[in-house]
Amino acid sequence: MSRKDDDFVTFTADMLIFDVLMHGPEVREAFRRLGLKCVKEERGLKTEYCVAAERERMSLTGLYHDQDLRAILAQLNALRVRPLTLEEKEQGGR
Repeated sequence: MSRKDDDFVTFTADMLIFDVLMHGPEVREAFRRLGLKCVKEERGLKTEYCVAAERERMSLTGLYHDQDLRAILAQLNALRVRPLTLEEKEQGGR
């Protein structure tokens, strides 16, 4: 899963794509900018994800999208996203 470093999440290759996407709109927007098609649509509070998002790990995003996984993770980690609160986890993320 994720680990905290100075109260920010460190996204790793072993995390589920869905768990990464739950960390907020800035993460979902970063996926779009990177050309990662895991986020299908965002309508108000309703977001749709690709079929693989709930089953596949970040380690496969580079392979599926022909990109360097280290570069993807570096850009996501540069966002300096705070960990989800218990309430946010129970509600399915931000």
